Amino acid sequence: MAEKKTEGTFLPYITSSWRPYALLALAVLALYAQTLGFGYTGHDDFQLLKQKAHLLSNPANIGRAFTTDVVWGHQEIYYRPVLTLSFMADALWGGVRPFSFHLGDILIHLAAVLLLYVFIKRLSGRSLTALMTSLLFAVHPLLARAVAWIPGRNDSLLTVWVLAAFIYFIDYNDQGKGRNYLLHLIFFFLALLTKETAVFVPVMALLFHYLIFADKKTRSKTNLGLLIAGWGLCLSGYYLLRHNAISAGAGLSTARFNTLAENLTGFVSYAGKIFFPFRLSGDPIPADLTLAYGLAVITLISSLFFLWGIKNRGKFIFGLAWFLLFLLPTFLGNTTYANFAEHRLYLPLCGLAVMLLQVNIKIQGRAARIIAVGVFVLVLALFTLLNVLHTRSFASGLTHWGKTVKNSPHSYHAHNMLGRWHAERGNWEPAEKEFKISWQLNPAHTAAGNDLGLLYLAQGRTAKAESLFTYILLKDPNSAGARNNLGLIYMDRGQWDLALEQFQQSVKLQPQKAQGQDNLGLAYFKKGMWPQAEQSFLAAHEIDPGDQKINYHLASLYYIIKDYPRAVYHYDLALSQGLAPDPRIMEALKPYRR
Repeated sequence: MAEKKTEGTFLPYITSSWRPYALLALAVLALYAQTLGFGYTGHDDFQLLKQKAHLLSNPANIGRAFTTDVVWGHQEIYYRPVLTLSFMADALWGGVRPFSFHLGDILIHLAAVLLLYVFIKRLSGRSLTALMTSLLFAVHPLLARAVAWIPGRNDSLLTVWVLAAFIYFIDYNDQGKGRNYLLHLIFFFLALLTKETAVFVPVMALLFHYLIFADKKTRSKTNLGLLIAGWGLCLSGYYLLRHNAISAGAGLSTARFNTLAENLTGFVSYAGKIFFPFRLSGDPIPADLTLAYGLAVITLISSLFFLWGIKNRGKFIFGLAWFLLFLLPTFLGNTTYANFAEHRLYLPLCGLAVMLLQVNIKIQGRAARIIAVGVFVLVLALFTLLNVLHTRSFASGLTHWGKTVKNSPHSYHAHNMLGRWHAERGNWEPAEKEFKISWQLNPAHTAAGNDLGLLYLAQGRTAKAESLFTYILLKDPNSAGARNNLGLIYMDRGQWDLALEQFQQSVKLQPQKAQGQDNLGLAYFKKGMWPQAEQSFLAAHEIDPGDQKINYHLASLYYIIKDYPRAVYHYDLALSQGLAPDPRIMEALKPYRR
């Protein structure tokens, strides 16, 4: 779509040639440079990145990413191989240092911002409109989580592919070239392999065709039949790959669907946060969401469209449909509680921007233009400041969960995670306080009770810990954590038969837990049951080959059964993973080194 020459002399320099792209890049890089020094938050990034370091840093696993779920077969819920490949791209050059992943997040966000500029420019025909929209998008504090929290890139990466797909869809309409058709399908397929939400792309493309292309004076060169066939091919390929990797109903057995009241609360709060991005949280649950801002925003926007009218009805409907459709999966619910994470607005906001640009506001005269620019600069500065402050809450697990507890005080998950970070640092009193609050908020959440018991163990309060684990098992006999922890107490007392019984049941309930398999192996080892010990240790090692303790246990086992080459191999692995060398063991293994 050709750019309209209606901007006059207003900011002609900054909106010409390469300068808008440079300005957007400067804004993104300057704003998010602070994240390069951030660490992990413990909010999914341990599970996706740190614990999967051995998989992500091995290029031989590139193909395997397409045959398993996003957590490498340990959860069977989400099939997102392109997200996994993006993590691998960072890990292959930077290891699992947070720096490489944070840099990757920044570059993905930058790509999305630049593509949004191109997309809005195509639709509006105005460079200035596209630049202002993209700047606000680039610095919006609501989207900070998608950049500062490493796993948040799922939505920014999805946005990159979806915007690219639509840009080439527009080009295909204008030019009818096969190259644009193929690129549109390639980016659509990449979007599908990034997040399931991309299934709505064909629906939005058809809406675009009938609502926007129909308004154009020039005849559309789009071959709808060819497009529908291409979309069908992409969807079929995606289904086959996903079906081969995970079962059709993966994750549905533990899914919890949101209630109508929860969804209404979430939607209204989303509307409010878009314009009033205050009290942002790492775990926004309905009990802590503010509705006043959202109701005010919905009322104001409705009034503006009613009073000033709509410039282009087709673009208005398209933008609204984009916002609602791409946000729809958020309201279905797929966790144990309703959660309206803010980064899920990343892609929907692009459609909302298209819709809001259809307000038929007329700015005439020099004074009105100066006021408009002043308001824009003020909002941009305020959003930037709020972004900087909110982004800092992702600097570490302690700061992240500390702010989350502050803004979502009813989140049992946030209290539990904050307690774990305190416990890791030996802050016993605040850790105990947080675990108790978490358990009080959700008595069915036995993880908080288990963490509290482990805290008592660390403090030497064994009797109290045993009593707590026993109580948890009375309430929930299927608590793998409580059985494992009770087994630790029995093992510490030398009650190997009792420990073995608890570890066996724990592993049966949770076979993909490396710690449980390792503890079971240790119990077998202490009882002299070498084959069973080896089987359990190897199972633990397959789950987490980067655990030095597991490799040390394997080395010890192989030394006992006189399999010296493998004893040397696993002991050296443990040393490379940070195990402190033992001179006696080093001397004992010396004759068997090549």
